Amino acid sequence: MKKFAVMALVVLMGMCVTGNAMANPAEDECVAKCNAAAKLVAEKGDAAIAEINKKDGPFVSENTFVILFNFEGVVLAHPLKADTIGKNRLADKDSKGKAYYQEYVETAKKGSG
Repeated sequence: MKKFAVMALVVLMGMCVTGNAMANPAEDECVAKCNAAAKLVAEKGDAAIAEINKKDGPFVSENTFVILFNFEGVVLAHPLKADTIGKNRLADKDSKGKAYYQEYVETAKKGSG
């Protein structure tokens, strides 16, 4: 169960950072999706991955989406980029050279997001 708690933290952090980077969605929407995803992961463990991966599921909206990855930077669920699942993205950088997955992981390790 500890494994799933760790993934839940990553979900929370990944969702909020990704959502804010995309289109500045309402914070309430971001927090609600994070909480729902974390609850699903806590309740269903690995079975939650399929639900998070659904493009038309409850974890995707016009403004934001949930991604799930572990502390090593391996993507476990990504509803919009299925080709990234199973890949380590820790070294990925954005157009400004920022290692955004590294930042996500560091933030999640602090227990916030």
